[in-house]
Amino acid sequence: MHHFTLNQQVAAETFEDECIIANLDSGLYYSVQGIAAGLIQALPCDDPDAAIATICASLGEHRATAMAELSSIWQELINEQLVVDRASSNAALGIATAAKEYKRSELNRYADMQDLLLLDPIHDVDEDGWELRE
Repeated sequence: MHHFTLNQQVAAETFEDECIIANLDSGLYYSVQGIAAGLIQALPCDDPDAAIATICASLGEHRATAMAELSSIWQELINEQLVVDRASSNAALGIATAAKEYKRSELNRYADMQDLLLLDPIHDVDEDGWELRE
C-alpha cells in the first residue's frame, strides 16, 4: 500500500492558492500555484488519483484540463523528491477539498537562493531533532 507524504527534508507553507516548498538538502525552492496547492494540503495520502479527482470534481468544463495539470505536477513533485512514497503509516491522512474555481496550476523551480539555503544548519538535523549537549 502506498503512503505519499512530504519528504522529511522539505519545508512547506501554503498561502491561499500557492504553496512554497524549500528542499533543505538541495537548497532549491518551489512554488506550487493554482489549484495544485491542494495537492500539498491533501498530504499525506494513499491515493493521489482520488485526491486529484476530488480537487477537480466541481470544475465543470475545466475538469479534464485541471486533472491533466495536477497529474503532471504530481509526477514532478515525485521526480523532484518533494513527495515520497513511504511504507504504510498510522499517520492521519490529509484531506483533499474540491477547488471552488479553476486556476491554472504550475510548479516552478528556483535556484537563486540555493547557496543561502544550504548555509542554514537546519538541514543537518535528522528526524530525531537537534542533538542534546550535556
